[in-house]
Amino acid sequence: MLTCYGETGDTVFSRFIWRHVDNLKTVMVPPTWLKGPAEIAGGYVVLNRERAEEYHLRSVGAENMAFELSALALPDPTDRGAFEANVRRFVRGYGLLWHGADNKASEFKESLDVWLGESLVLGFVGSLYQKITRAVAEGIAQGSASPVKGLLNQYDIYFPKVRSEDPLFDHRYILEATLWLQNQLNNGMQGRNGVRCEWGVVATSPGELSLMQRPPDLLSHAYSTFAVLMANKAPLKTCPGCGRLFVPKDIRQKWHSPGCGSTKRGQDKRARDTAQRAE
Repeated sequence: MLTCYGETGDTVFSRFIWRHVDNLKTVMVPPTWLKGPAEIAGGYVVLNRERAEEYHLRSVGAENMAFELSALALPDPTDRGAFEANVRRFVRGYGLLWHGADNKASEFKESLDVWLGESLVLGFVGSLYQKITRAVAEGIAQGSASPVKGLLNQYDIYFPKVRSEDPLFDHRYILEATLWLQNQLNNGMQGRNGVRCEWGVVATSPGELSLMQRPPDLLSHAYSTFAVLMANKAPLKTCPGCGRLFVPKDIRQKWHSPGCGSTKRGQDKRARDTAQRAE
């Protein structure tokens, strides 16, 4: 779906002109990035350039990166050891959030506390999208906004102008939540130094043009990936084993990977066995 901005109407949604376009393609053109073995020192994740390798993140790899980044602190954000291990694994596979190959320093470091915050916010964005799309898919009626409102209120996010006594409360609340989601995605696509994600057109083959996205860093790449998935109404699910977001290949898919399902079933069995022995 292609969305073009117009200047008519009274609300942000009425100012859009919607045009359905068949086979619309979006190509991600990421910057050259660095990945490699990292160290944790003094509250920072550290990557040495001599031990890193240059690479470009593409297509499915970008989805995996975004989902892994949003799940770094799961299942327990207070488990610092597990979080640090997840960060090291992430940097080995994808790199740091803001330091790429264009930076010529010999060593790069980024705050673990900042990483934790960014991971939690990205995961929250995915969870909010799930609740909004579920409410819309079921048909907005009285009570539809409750799950969305409950999640937002947990993080002290309120929409005081939307009054509960309004007959259209659920519709208006979900609209405000969607606008909040829009702003969070747009802010996330802006790089740390104020460089926004670039959009344009790229020739992919003779006679073939595609929309092009060029994120300035890895975090904005993650938000850009989320934005494309959400704009295309991808059916995001949460894995009951590890809490990670994923796009199911089939509506019956429950786990983000077969291994995660096996691990969860094994953990549940051991917990049951332990409980039985304690009786």
